[in-house]
Amino acid sequence: MNNINLGLVLSIYNGMEFLEECLSHWISLRDRLNIQIAIVDCLFDKFYGETLNSNDGTVELLQQYLAEGKIDFFDRLPPNLQENQARNVAIKYLISQNVTHVLTTAPDEIFDTNNILKIFNHLSQEQRNALYYIDYKNYIGNKKTYILGFCPKRIWKTKHQSYVFNGLIHDDDGVFYDLDKRKMVPDNLLPHQTIPNLQVKHYSWLDGESSRKKIEYQTARGWLCSYTINDDNQVLMNEAFYQLNPTKERPTLYHE
Repeated sequence: MNNINLGLVLSIYNGMEFLEECLSHWISLRDRLNIQIAIVDCLFDKFYGETLNSNDGTVELLQQYLAEGKIDFFDRLPPNLQENQARNVAIKYLISQNVTHVLTTAPDEIFDTNNILKIFNHLSQEQRNALYYIDYKNYIGNKKTYILGFCPKRIWKTKHQSYVFNGLIHDDDGVFYDLDKRKMVPDNLLPHQTIPNLQVKHYSWLDGESSRKKIEYQTARGWLCSYTINDDNQVLMNEAFYQLNPTKERPTLYHE
């Protein structure tokens, strides 16, 4: 695994609820696996927040981590950036540090030690792909009930043949620059695969105020969320979504 120098990108706003759990395994493996961690605090455009940057202790904890050498980069960004614009600040730093791969995550995505080791083992043995997807277990309501099927883009190789990773152009969509043809190429046009035998915990839709804010964020972006939330802050399937999208299958709920 010595040929892998992975850069972790985390964008956050008022994420103290899961932040320490999110970072703990990355930090514990940081020196052993040569991981660099870059974090930005940003209030995304159309996401409601009472302050320009986090005010729940997130900033103070990350400043402490930076001072203690547990993370490599932290910046408080101005509000109202798009998601890709905020993440690109951290990506730019990591590329300047000559990382071989960039992995983006969020504070509610919990990679444990085994998850991280599987990723490193796979990347060190597999050289054909430029882009990797990761399978998640999306928890619904509580930390015992989940659905499968969420498999977003998460890892980009910074150099692949004549292609150089050039950051994100929309949320989780990346772009490469082709040095030979001198043009930008969308990431999904390059070889890609899903990391095999991997499922990562994602506390995506737990009961509570954070899920309400996510739903409001999606609504503000013009999307109809497949989940809704009642007055008791319980997350439920959104019947209106499935009525408007009759070909969409309702996800199967699994229980641990």
